[in-house]
Amino acid sequence: MLPIPRLNRTRAKTHEADVDGENLAMQLLQRHLAALDPGAIADIGKLVALLAGCWHQFKGTHAQGMHAGKLARMEAAHWEPPLLSFTIERHGAMALGSTRAELQRWRVDLRRLQASCIKDRDTASCFHAPNR
Repeated sequence: MLPIPRLNRTRAKTHEADVDGENLAMQLLQRHLAALDPGAIADIGKLVALLAGCWHQFKGTHAQGMHAGKLARMEAAHWEPPLLSFTIERHGAMALGSTRAELQRWRVDLRRLQASCIKDRDTASCFHAPNR
């Protein structure tokens, strides 16, 4: 279980308190990744939670309409310090009747605090058989 950051009540409405919380979220992510061997990440549940907590601190995270809530769709996470890469399945076309979802590859540089999206031409089938 992750520790929940506590804010000093006298500083709770200050920018300094916000920065402390942001720094803690980033530190927790960095510690988690530092404990991992480079390569594929098998258990991504904790990674998703930690990255979501500091997603807004990386430049480029709003590309392609991305936000922290969509990180729950993370697949194929890979760690090569200082780069974290993963794939996100996007369902925008499905809203228009498609049975295919766009795959986006994301690369997060923890040293530069920068994220970038590489739209992939691949798609994943999202066809669900109708209930009978």
